[in-house]
Amino acid sequence: MAVWNLFSAIADIQRTVHALNAKADQLMSQQDQIDADVQAIAAALTAVQGDAATLVTDVTAIAAKIAAGETVDTSALDALVASAQGVQSAVDSATASVTALAPASAPPAGS
Repeated sequence: MAVWNLFSAIADIQRTVHALNAKADQLMSQQDQIDADVQAIAAALTAVQGDAATLVTDVTAIAAKIAAGETVDTSALDALVASAQGVQSAVDSATASVTALAPASAPPAGS
């Protein structure tokens, strides 16, 4: 009887280890996806930062043309403003959705 109990206990341990391995695999897979998403977001933000720097230079040049009395078609700039506002709205919405998934941070120790 004692041997049977030992085999039963070993089988229980094996099932538990198997369940823990499955959970660990799932967590690792999710972490890999999160890491890939963070890298993609960082790359997109780096590209936007580069575009913003170019736009600052371009807008300065456009302002100089206007100051020099030249007529400048600003329709592309107007379209960019509308597009940028749409992007900002989409990013704000996506950020709120992601923030809702994040656990509330714990209060500082001693609070």
